[in-house]
Amino acid sequence: MRGLALTTVEPDLPVARLVGYERIGVTSRRGQRIDGQLRHVTNEVRYPGTDARALVNRPGWSDADPRAALTWLMFHVAVDRHKPFSEALDACAGELDQSSHDFYPAVLSVNGTDCEAVELSEKGLTARAALVGGWTVVACVPEAADLVVELVTTDEFE
Repeated sequence: MRGLALTTVEPDLPVARLVGYERIGVTSRRGQRIDGQLRHVTNEVRYPGTDARALVNRPGWSDADPRAALTWLMFHVAVDRHKPFSEALDACAGELDQSSHDFYPAVLSVNGTDCEAVELSEKGLTARAALVGGWTVVACVPEAADLVVELVTTDEFE
């Protein structure tokens, strides 16, 4: 695994931008309290008119493992597609089960550096997750699109 030094200072969270997709800003943040201080440990960026999205998970977060990050992403894809959610609880919950997915080795380009990644393709989407400097970077695009990620800091969105 090739590491990549991030040009951000904690607790700032680097935000993923997929090259070729117009981002709409951070659309979701999840956090937890560590030693009484709220820390943002993951965020999500969605892209208009497509199922493309990007996630960045802080080291130590429960979904920091690349496979766990991909299953969490597929859970949210299922939630988006099964409306209302109450009618599709089993389908959505199944997406959180890592054994229900087929993972393959892949490469994810992050800031111009190829990183070893884990890939899964489902529901017309291709998603890859890689550890980059301790952070987990996840990219999800419609099949056949390129997966190229750039990392920026949250300052660009606020």
